[in-house]
Amino acid sequence: MASFLWGAIGERDPSAPKGGWVPPTEEELKKVESAIPEKLPAEPRKDRKLLIYSLSHGFKHNSRLIGEEMLKRIERKTGAFTLTINNDSTQWTSAYLKQFDAIAVLNATSLHGGFKGKNREAFLDYIKANKPSYTQLEQWILDQKGGALDDAAVDKHNDSVVGYNHTDDT
Repeated sequence: MASFLWGAIGERDPSAPKGGWVPPTEEELKKVESAIPEKLPAEPRKDRKLLIYSLSHGFKHNSRLIGEEMLKRIERKTGAFTLTINNDSTQWTSAYLKQFDAIAVLNATSLHGGFKGKNREAFLDYIKANKPSYTQLEQWILDQKGGALDDAAVDKHNDSVVGYNHTDDT
């Protein structure tokens, strides 16, 4: 079992669970890969830039690693977006955020621990000004699919992550 360290050799990564990060297994990555479509259902009208924040300040979600890897593979396989993973919230200024079409907070807890002052306000302003509410987003997704979700695609994704549970010890 490998773990990722922070800083000097032997120094524990403060963002990691107690036992360190446990990277996804080859079997888990194969399941993720098989769930990604070979081709997008539609060509994007323009290039999209996706920003990910995945640093936990509360409970440490080891699933962060498979989530990041999944997004990297979707980017590589489909070209649906250009991915940036940036967990340095001090860089999240209004000017920096303007370059992205979407932001995803991936398995991050206690965001108030990472976003403070002007960076917190820039993040909240970006979301308020540019992004729909959850119910608006859900409705948009349904509208794109003709009012229904693709149950087979949802099941395929869910099957690919079954059993990927964790505790502080895993």
